[in-house]
Amino acid sequence: MAWLNLPNALTLSRLGLGVGVFILVHRAAALVGTALPDRSASEEAARLLDLALALFGVASLTDWLDGLIARRYNLLTDFGRVADPFVDKVLVCGVFVLLVPIEAAWVRPWMVVALVAREFLVSALRGYLESRGRAFGAMAWGKWKMAVQCGAIGYLFFYLAHLQGSRPAEALAAGAVWFTVILTVGSGAAYLARAVRVLAATRGP
Repeated sequence: MAWLNLPNALTLSRLGLGVGVFILVHRAAALVGTALPDRSASEEAARLLDLALALFGVASLTDWLDGLIARRYNLLTDFGRVADPFVDKVLVCGVFVLLVPIEAAWVRPWMVVALVAREFLVSALRGYLESRGRAFGAMAWGKWKMAVQCGAIGYLFFYLAHLQGSRPAEALAAGAVWFTVILTVGSGAAYLARAVRVLAATRGP
């Protein structure tokens, strides 16, 4: 299995870590729900979210490490090129989906639809253009989008576990979610505009 080098193993480990995060967030959401939970449920939910934050932090670190190692040691593979963004999308979108039932997280269903639609759009554009022999790699917009999404998720986990009841912390949580949605949609628009330019150049004058 020549494709299973260290960067790709890190990518696959991120998927496994993501599954662990999903389970923890789902259990925390079941304890908290949309109603006011009792103290024991709140404490258990906080413990689950702390563990989810730790796993998510490790997963985010592997996202940085796999690309760094692949580039530095020339371990780039077709599998990694496909699997790395796929795992990133599953991890981030999955967490936002599972945060929807937690009222205090400020993540609304339409926001998740917007986030997922952006990922479908960019994947469809990349697949279409590359099938026509046109390069369509990642943009700086995409890297900033991923960084902001991970930062927002990390803060939401910490806020839900320890800072509920603080008005400034609540305002920051809402702002983080809104900024994430706006930046994600904006990055999708940037990819769409780039795809239009590539297609126009392909057709020629």
